[in-house]
Amino acid sequence: MPDRPPLRRPRSRRNDIRQMNGIKITPLFSGSGGNCTYIESEGAKILVDAGVCARRIVRALSLCETDIDEIDAVFITHEHSDHTSGLRVLCNKRNIPVHITRPSFHALPFGIPAVTHDVVFTVNVGDLTVKSFPLSHDTACCVGYTFEKEGEKVSVMTDTGYVTDEAVYALAGSRRVLIECNHDISMLRRGSYPRYLKDRILSKEGHLSNDDCAAFCAFLASHGTEDFILAHLSKENNTPDLAGNTVKARLEQKNLSANVCVAATEII
Repeated sequence: MPDRPPLRRPRSRRNDIRQMNGIKITPLFSGSGGNCTYIESEGAKILVDAGVCARRIVRALSLCETDIDEIDAVFITHEHSDHTSGLRVLCNKRNIPVHITRPSFHALPFGIPAVTHDVVFTVNVGDLTVKSFPLSHDTACCVGYTFEKEGEKVSVMTDTGYVTDEAVYALAGSRRVLIECNHDISMLRRGSYPRYLKDRILSKEGHLSNDDCAAFCAFLASHGTEDFILAHLSKENNTPDLAGNTVKARLEQKNLSANVCVAATEII
């Protein structure tokens, strides 16, 4: 990883991300079955992706004491169905602004009203500044997002075969990070997936392994990140304990302290 000056030393904090002050980040759904993350500040309520049916998103938001009509915007990371399957119904039934890169918009299998952007863009929503950064995934375009307010930053980064340089610089200094921890390499290689699928997942345009995630988490912890939410775990090629222990072991090896928790498949 590129060297950067330390921003601050991490402090020990609780794993209950939803109850923290400042910008809150709550994974509503995570994994190949569908992804949707809720971001909340005092002046903004945002969804990142809508990869399950609208009814399930509405129900999950209710557990966060939020109504779907309070959502100010939806930001899409890329066009794959596990990130967009509920998007069309949300657009048809609710007048929620959708932000998406132009390549991903044109790759969607359905038409929706949306605000399209270049791959790298900045948008203000309420009191949050939202910035995109490019990732490496086998789609027309895949991006992650940072959310900033008054010097505080949280970030979402899933679906990438490796940690891009842009991700390094975008995420450094984030207080909380939701990050892909998709597979254990040994489990994947020993597993039942066909060779072509294993090769795809292991490629530079596939998904982030536990080991690569752990290495990046250690870098981020040394630059101020206090809380990690491990997301997009493979049901077949990973386990929550294996993912969490891999990241925790790397942090301990580097004498770093940060909270590590694993996103459930769904909040319900």
